[in-house]
Amino acid sequence: MQPLVRSMLGLAIIFSGAAVFQMLLARRAVRSRTQWNAVFFPAGAFLVMSVVTFLDVASEEVPPAGQTPLVIATFLMALGAAIGVRTLLREMRQQQGRDDELSVLRLRYERLFKSNEMPIMVFDRDSLSLVDINDSGVGLFGGTREGLLSTTFDALGFEQDVRAVLDRAEAEGRGHIEVRRPTRSGGVCDLLIHLSMGEVAGARLVYGICEDVTERNAARVELAHLADHDALTGLPNRRVLDVVLEHAFARGSRGVPGSLLFIDVDDFKEVNDLQGHQAGDAVLVAIARLLERGVRAPGDVVVRVGGDEFAILLEAIDLPEATVIAERLVVAVRDGFAGLGLSIGVGSVRGAADTVEVIRRADECMYAAKAAGGGRVIVAEVGPS
Repeated sequence: MQPLVRSMLGLAIIFSGAAVFQMLLARRAVRSRTQWNAVFFPAGAFLVMSVVTFLDVASEEVPPAGQTPLVIATFLMALGAAIGVRTLLREMRQQQGRDDELSVLRLRYERLFKSNEMPIMVFDRDSLSLVDINDSGVGLFGGTREGLLSTTFDALGFEQDVRAVLDRAEAEGRGHIEVRRPTRSGGVCDLLIHLSMGEVAGARLVYGICEDVTERNAARVELAHLADHDALTGLPNRRVLDVVLEHAFARGSRGVPGSLLFIDVDDFKEVNDLQGHQAGDAVLVAIARLLERGVRAPGDVVVRVGGDEFAILLEAIDLPEATVIAERLVVAVRDGFAGLGLSIGVGSVRGAADTVEVIRRADECMYAAKAAGGGRVIVAEVGPS
């Protein structure tokens, strides 16, 4: 029995010593002093217990029978300490790895969210209450971060019903919404908010990255305007004429009158040849403004067809009155521009087979007026109604 007892106590000393040794090696690696102390000192106590028990047993030739349970308990505790320390250290190192990953993620969060130049917000999808917002978002919406986090997303001053806009975006499967809000300077700001959904602790969260698209929208409007308007005079172009003429022709088929004037500036080439294209452009702009002032109503459309040719669609007006307006324009140009005149052909919207015939009639009359010496108005004959 004596050799077996001594062997068990020897192993207990080895196991508990290994536990203490492992903890000493891990002293710098384990970041939590509390965890280290909680493991090191019990392991040390098992080592001391093992040594004391070994010495006590070794001092007697035959250990009393009552010491046998103590020896077995000491051996088992020392073995458990060695295994427990090894397992705990592995878990602590794994936790340290997870902590390192969290630190990296936290650093990325700081860079991607808080320090991002683009305004970013997080809000609850159901209540629309703001959960988080970065510094750029605070700068965009004004106030303080604490003040913004005590409000809701739809209370940030948007012109639209944000909840309805979000519902529509979700129904259509879009990952963005576009909203407009007044600025402190009195203007308006168009925001394109890119959305992504997430669920945290049972709460549906929406992450919104705000992009100011005010200038882009203004540029889009400007491009649309340029597509439909002449760059020099600002008048609508031939594309617009085709559209409004279709509407006028449809009304004409229901008996509503309408007239089309095709206009050519007489002797305009001499202005370009003698005074240069810059002077010619100035003359075209001035004539465009004269034609706009000469029309009868806001519904009338003045168009630059191209070069020195213009057209005017007179809404709900018959040929006699259209002829009066055309002759008045001829006199105005003759009196206001030395050496220039207008050749005008007038055609009716009613009585034509289609819009092509309406244009052809007015165009032929214009060339007839020009061939007759210019500075005059020729009216197309009305076709069958």
